[in-house]
Amino acid sequence: MGRWGRRLYKTDRARDFDHEQDRNIRRRQIYETIDRQGFQWVVVLVAGVGFFLDGYTLFASNIALPMIAYVFWTEEVSSLKLTYINVATLAGTLLGQLAIGFLADKNGRKKMYGIELVLLIGSTLGVVMCSTGTHHSMSVLTWLIWWRTMVGIGVGGDYPLSAVITSEFAPAKHRAKMLATVFFMQPLGQVSGNLVSLIVVVASKRQGEADLIRAVDIMWRWVVAIGVVPGVVALVFRLAIPETPRFLIDIDDNPIKAEFDANNLWGDSSTSSELARGTRRDTIHLSTTTDANRLHDEDIATSSVTEWDCMDDPPTTLNSNWTLSKADIVQYFWQEGNWRTLAGTSLTWLLLDFGFYGIALSNPHFLAKTWGSLNISGPTPPWKTDNSPDANIYDMFLNTSVHALVILNIGSVVGGLLMIFFANRLNRVSLQKYGFLALAALFIALGTMFITVHKAGAVAVALYILGQLIFNFGPNATTYIIPAEVFPTRYRGTCHGISAAAGKLGSILVQVFSAYYKFGSFTPGNAQTRRYGIILIVFSIAMILGAVVTHFWVPNVQEKVDGKPHRILGGNTKTLTLEVLGKGRSGPRSLPVTVRQRANQRSAYYKGRNYAEKNRPFSDTREIRNYYLLLAGAGTIFIRFLEQPPNYSECWVLTNYTLAPTTLLILFSICLYYASVGFYRLYLSPIAKFPGPRLAALTYWYEFYHNVLRRGQFVFEIRKMHEKYGPIVRITPHELHIQDKDYYDEVYPGSHKPTDKHSSISRALGTSLSVASTAPHKLHKMRRAPLNPFFSKGSVLKYSGIIQTCAEKLGTRLEGFYESKTPIDLRVAFAALTIDVISKYCYGESYNSLGKPDMDPDIYRNISSFGELAHLLKYFPWIMTVGKFLPHWVVALNRNLLIALNRKEALEVQAQAVLSDKEKGYKKKYDSPTVFHELVNSNLPAEEKSITRVMDESMTLIPAGTVTTAHMLSTTSYHILSNRHILQRLQKELQEAVPDSSHITKTPLPQLEHLPYLTAIIKEGLRISHAAVTRNPRVAPDRALQFQDWTIPPGTTVSMTASILHTDPAVFPEPQKFRPERWLQESQPNAPANGSLEKYLIPFGKGSRNCLGMNLAYAEIYMTLASVFRRFELELYETTSEDVDIVHDFIAGSPRLDSKGVRVVVVGKRD
Repeated sequence: MGRWGRRLYKTDRARDFDHEQDRNIRRRQIYETIDRQGFQWVVVLVAGVGFFLDGYTLFASNIALPMIAYVFWTEEVSSLKLTYINVATLAGTLLGQLAIGFLADKNGRKKMYGIELVLLIGSTLGVVMCSTGTHHSMSVLTWLIWWRTMVGIGVGGDYPLSAVITSEFAPAKHRAKMLATVFFMQPLGQVSGNLVSLIVVVASKRQGEADLIRAVDIMWRWVVAIGVVPGVVALVFRLAIPETPRFLIDIDDNPIKAEFDANNLWGDSSTSSELARGTRRDTIHLSTTTDANRLHDEDIATSSVTEWDCMDDPPTTLNSNWTLSKADIVQYFWQEGNWRTLAGTSLTWLLLDFGFYGIALSNPHFLAKTWGSLNISGPTPPWKTDNSPDANIYDMFLNTSVHALVILNIGSVVGGLLMIFFANRLNRVSLQKYGFLALAALFIALGTMFITVHKAGAVAVALYILGQLIFNFGPNATTYIIPAEVFPTRYRGTCHGISAAAGKLGSILVQVFSAYYKFGSFTPGNAQTRRYGIILIVFSIAMILGAVVTHFWVPNVQEKVDGKPHRILGGNTKTLTLEVLGKGRSGPRSLPVTVRQRANQRSAYYKGRNYAEKNRPFSDTREIRNYYLLLAGAGTIFIRFLEQPPNYSECWVLTNYTLAPTTLLILFSICLYYASVGFYRLYLSPIAKFPGPRLAALTYWYEFYHNVLRRGQFVFEIRKMHEKYGPIVRITPHELHIQDKDYYDEVYPGSHKPTDKHSSISRALGTSLSVASTAPHKLHKMRRAPLNPFFSKGSVLKYSGIIQTCAEKLGTRLEGFYESKTPIDLRVAFAALTIDVISKYCYGESYNSLGKPDMDPDIYRNISSFGELAHLLKYFPWIMTVGKFLPHWVVALNRNLLIALNRKEALEVQAQAVLSDKEKGYKKKYDSPTVFHELVNSNLPAEEKSITRVMDESMTLIPAGTVTTAHMLSTTSYHILSNRHILQRLQKELQEAVPDSSHITKTPLPQLEHLPYLTAIIKEGLRISHAAVTRNPRVAPDRALQFQDWTIPPGTTVSMTASILHTDPAVFPEPQKFRPERWLQESQPNAPANGSLEKYLIPFGKGSRNCLGMNLAYAEIYMTLASVFRRFELELYETTSEDVDIVHDFIAGSPRLDSKGVRVVVVGKRD
């Protein structure tokens, strides 16, 4: 093709590789160059024209075959001959997909690209020339089967080739859109087939041919032959396309040839010297990094390598081609677990085509019956849709084409266009999963309509159009796109071919079953219509299974953009590169056997991130085997139904209720599903061996009952479980709980052992962007970084004047209560103080609750109510979203939900004010830096400084900084006041330290921290009030935990509970008694600085995710207790231990719900 071929495929040339000899650097440079290109229209058109021909050839036969039946088997009622031709076509397609997909990996894409098109063109012409010969000397059926088999091989070969070539030439950001555009050529081919048939039929009708059989014979040959024209055009372009650089680099190991082809493909322009120098700097950095540093400095390795995940193999100057080997197949598919990905892409395609071809939409009888124009009284030939004496054969074929255009093509074209538009915007795996579920619902709706109404009509037409839309804006497109992305270059063609062949296997099976059991609603009468309705509901099971397989076995091809809100279809995602996806489930550890052998001669290779978090070892095996049982059960029911169809004139009677067989089938399938899930959880789960209640292992409803219906009682049930089952207990189907005072550091380690939070925390809090809700370790580290300086001990000390001011205000309010002699609830007073401190700290402006006459008595209760709501949100996180759109009187039925929604609206206003201050320059407005203003002015990415991020942080920081500290202060104050000895000793220590009570609020924090008895009281108060009562689950994604004789699989959710440890008699004797002396050296003379107890006091958590505001809370506690008990004499007022004893887990501990708080009377002031 020369220069013309080069210009044909030219894009922006972005690198000059001549200076670089290292294979890996060249490899990465070429990949980066590909990824910088725009949408490759020429590649799409060249691949798409072939796929257009595939669609035309496969689906034009739906129009041509009835014409063939009219010509050669005019009066034959049976449609078996047409089924033979269809099955032969599909079998050839299956063979072509397998063979050419494999040969494309073995010989190269370019060598095979065009061969399948030549075969397709030649065999199509062979079909056109089929005849019976002179005096029926030949069997036209045999020739048709032969040539249609050849057509199928050509069509089948185009599936993996078009997908793989498009994928390997496509930039990551445009890959999905390019593949979707190529796939869109298939419905365009279908439309063209119907339009061509319309034109041919109309033209033939106008000619008025007297010999109808001859006229129809000419018609079907024209319909088939016209499809050759775009094939010839595409062939010219396909022969000019170069080999893909990824094949040359990854398979041929020929960077020189890849560079040469890159010059042809991308033109000859060079980069600037500055960019070239940048590349060399990267090269030097990579080559000079020592092996030890590579293993130690994960951040450097990640930033340098992770994006493309190219292994640093030995420099290559001579070709060392990758060759297929059994060892590599075993390693990649079996040892690394990628057989699940192949099984997922294959099964989903099989299940999709089982339903797609099973509903038999292209049959003329079915189209006419759906349209309401079928006019036959008994068995008729497959071409005849009207038995009336004046029926016209042209009108029948014309109506079939029109019906197909409306019922089949409108939805498929609209769905294809939607897929092109949204391909890069939505998570493709989620789109496939929810598309399967939508199709299941559609099949159930159609089936129910046919069973009950017994007829089609406009509603059925609309539903079929909607079904075609969902097929193409969902599984029909994604099952083609995803296999071209998730496999490595060395297996991409083969695996795409296997996946596509599985789909054709499903279509073959359903064609055979359809011919034998007469699936379609082809004949008149209600019985056949009801039967077809049952079939549709059975097909819905296949769609549900498709969604299940997608969820568990099809890996994500996109990663969530950090900081963006979660969406049900996975918006705000970034497409991963083929190199990252090709590593499979083992991530960067995956290497071909030959490359691994070379790499093992070196000391180490870089570490990179695992691209699919959901495919961790534990998640891979979770709840999989039960779907084998479900599939087997559904298949048994299906086969049984086919062998002995039900008698629709009868019903099955159960007690006083009459249920149709369909209803029973659905109910039985649902029961079978849940039974298989339960069986898996009890006996096959990786944590099935761990002890615990069987009901807790079986279902989350056990936890729901204790936490939602019994209002925060599950933590106390966990304690009982440990008493019965031992130190490790399975408390939910996927979570283990450990009670061991010395194991905390393993579950909650430092940053040297990264752990993730469980996603249930994000669901429960409803604040996915907050630090507290962030699950991944690295994302949490990034989000927390700009907040850490504000809550460090130095910053808290620097801005301790905020606390001193609030403590002074509280003292003023207590003086007022002294003068009025009225009781005061310390929970209200302390909550007013803590919320004023945290609001000033976060926003620069205090809520001024201490300045209000009643000190906002609802603060404590409202925040506690949100903690109770969190238990409900954990199971139904969508409640908050739905609640925003419900009428006020409906939301008011749940007081906690109403409070949370009102609070969120108020915080949105404040968040907007923060963003507004950013534009104006907040430092001129406030006297000191604030948390949220510094957050939105930090160096974080823009998405991490959005209004949603500020709102989410507010929803966690404000409540956490208010109710937990207020609860500790009020509980500790009760215990001080209820024990005269403790009160007097504390007052004496404070008086000696600060002789003048008026100076107590000005006393520096370090001076208070050195008061031993005050410190002991604070530690005991933290122990007995617990701060957060609820458990805090963690996930170690990549490492197994060893607890005594138990090995906990990687990816298992494990939790411990501080409140259980704080009340463990083995650690704290008489744990229910408030004894500050246990923290003093005098009570433990042999303990060095009380270290034996310090490590078991964990009210603020432990590890890299401990409480962000711990230092601020300590400062508030020290300064508030010192101020109150140095300045005032207090007495309890109608308050007992029941008002402070924790009996509910609402994240923070809560006493009995009818408690009136810790009420006191100010009886005097101290000098």
